[in-house]
Amino acid sequence: ISLMVLLGLITVYLSFVVFKINIFYAHAMSMIAIIVVSNIIVYYILRRMEKKSFSEGVILPKPSSLFYSLHDYFIFGTLYFLFLICDRTLAWTTGRTHLPYIFWFNYPYEVGVDWALFPLIFTLSLVEVFMHELGFLAFDKITEVRAHDVRSFNNYFIRLYQIGVLSFFIVGSIAIVISYYIPFAMSAMGGVFKFIGVFFNLVHVMVYLFASIAYVLLSWSLLNCIMFFSYSRPEFAIRSAGIALLVNFIVGYVFSRIFDYYYSVVGLLAGSVVFAILSSYWAIKFFRRYDY
Repeated sequence: ISLMVLLGLITVYLSFVVFKINIFYAHAMSMIAIIVVSNIIVYYILRRMEKKSFSEGVILPKPSSLFYSLHDYFIFGTLYFLFLICDRTLAWTTGRTHLPYIFWFNYPYEVGVDWALFPLIFTLSLVEVFMHELGFLAFDKITEVRAHDVRSFNNYFIRLYQIGVLSFFIVGSIAIVISYYIPFAMSAMGGVFKFIGVFFNLVHVMVYLFASIAYVLLSWSLLNCIMFFSYSRPEFAIRSAGIALLVNFIVGYVFSRIFDYYYSVVGLLAGSVVFAILSSYWAIKFFRRYDY
């Protein structure tokens, strides 16, 4: 994934800076490059796997079997990305004055939510670490616990999960504070950065604070959902994401229509809180029967 992102960045840079191509076409070219290269890599990996496997008949499942086994991933992915764009869509479709189009880009909101992506980078890095350590410790702990003492086995991982929650939100809180001061520190440095502070007003700060907290909670919810799919419990992830999306839309719609467009971020925060609470509830429920 990191290599594909790097490929996209290099393609955009070369197209826009070196070859002077319009930025929209540069982005389109980078997306096409990522799609083509990633598909080639996937095809190559699957061909290698096919050559190493042996069977007496057709090993590929029928489309109906594929749909039955993969539809949960499609449903969750759809709900997750609808959740991500819900607040922005609400902000783009309202305002204090008449909008010339159905969708109207409000840059102050975009600056705030994009600014809030910095804490998300820090917390998402913990997701992979936690999942790796969970699997490693699970296999290690199996050899230490007797079959009749499964309660202590489950309680151990509940405590581990609680430590993960605490560590996650400590890192998230620090990341929010650090990310808040980064643009102002860059502005104080002067030079090419001296006018950065001009682009951050009260609307940007409000959107950033709400969205950064929401994204930290969202990354924790994503960790829970990855765990659910890893252990074949997709219904927990789908329920959490579905209810959170509904809360995100209702709260965001009401606040953005009663107050102003940027209050749709309240819906994002409310949905993320619900997402985190529900997914954590089902995660605890899952760990109570972790031995099973």
